[in-house]
Amino acid sequence: MLEMKDLLKASTVNKLWRQLCFDSSLWKCLDMTLFYKTIPLERLVQFGTMGGRFLKLINLRGCIQLTDYGLCSLVNACPNIQVAYLKDCTTLSTASLAYFLRNMPHLHTLDLSGVSSVRNDTLEIIGQQLPALETLDLRWCRQITGQGVQKVANGCRLLRYLRIDGCSQLDVDTIADLGKLPNLSHLSLASCTSISDGHIIQLFTNATGSLMKLGLSNCAKITDASLRLIALCAPQITHLKLSGCLQLTDSGFCFLIPRLTQLTHLDLEDLQHITANTIQSLANHQPHLRHLCLSNCTKIDDAAIVSLVVYGVCHHLQQLELDSCNITDTTLDAIAGHFNQPKCPRENEFKIEVLDCTNITEKGVQTALEKAGPLLKIKSFYSWPNEQNVRPRQSIGRYRRRLIDSEPIYAASCIIL
Repeated sequence: MLEMKDLLKASTVNKLWRQLCFDSSLWKCLDMTLFYKTIPLERLVQFGTMGGRFLKLINLRGCIQLTDYGLCSLVNACPNIQVAYLKDCTTLSTASLAYFLRNMPHLHTLDLSGVSSVRNDTLEIIGQQLPALETLDLRWCRQITGQGVQKVANGCRLLRYLRIDGCSQLDVDTIADLGKLPNLSHLSLASCTSISDGHIIQLFTNATGSLMKLGLSNCAKITDASLRLIALCAPQITHLKLSGCLQLTDSGFCFLIPRLTQLTHLDLEDLQHITANTIQSLANHQPHLRHLCLSNCTKIDDAAIVSLVVYGVCHHLQQLELDSCNITDTTLDAIAGHFNQPKCPRENEFKIEVLDCTNITEKGVQTALEKAGPLLKIKSFYSWPNEQNVRPRQSIGRYRRRLIDSEPIYAASCIIL
């Protein structure tokens, strides 16, 4: 099946090809990723309605030109849509969203993140009209509360993936209902500022054991008690995001880490209370770990990182983020020397980020890269201008730069006079 851009190119060959390319059966997917900034509303509606009953997927992320009329036209012409990405379609009204949801009974994937017109009434319709929904993204829909989320949890019992980042009004009853979802494997509650240890208790009280990925970043009220509960009730978790949970300490992590034996991704950014004890526990107990973020964990030193990468059991670690940490060239030299050994068990490329590490020097970076060969990739202050598409990422009180597609280059530490 040809992609949209290929169909449009082929349609310019001649009239016969144009007629063939605009056959409805070829338009099962409407993906505006390449054109969302420039395509006029008329063309957007034309391409959408062209698929008719064959259209299964629409990706209209960022199409601020999409109006209520345009969305309703798609609904009337394309009743069999199963996947809808409407992220950041900020011009849509609550009424047009309601019309869309009431007339799309086959939806199983829905992304409404960043759509300001989403309200509790919208979530009630989702719970009533979309019982087959499996994936729902409601990040930064600031007008929703726990009452609306509860309607979704009670109506969409097949839900596997749910993101409600930034929902500040979640009560314990809502979290308890989410915990009862039998198939829920991915739950993100990042920046849900009301989340506390009591909410985590309710989440796991009736949990089915299906949860694999849990995001609690910037839930600053949770403490080590939550880590102990996660360790005891959800040892199957593979992805855990805890950046910005400022009350977490070594005590909680030294209890958690030996019990989460399947962990592959762990984000501990901005945790100022953790020390080498947490890193040593990771080195001793996490053989499956692939991605670890320790950025701005200022109490972690060279010895801890060397122990993790060189002497620990984390042989599958592929990416380590140490931005704004107090490490020195000693860490880079030890890692490079380890990778340079003939008996090094590592086969995959290892990426390390040391942006804003004031003790890392240009000479240290160059020496490590020369010593380690192709196995080691270092992103630092001295290498990032040579990388394409790097921009700062805001965290608590600071910026970090990350590789993001189709974005301009920024300098996080520049002062413009």
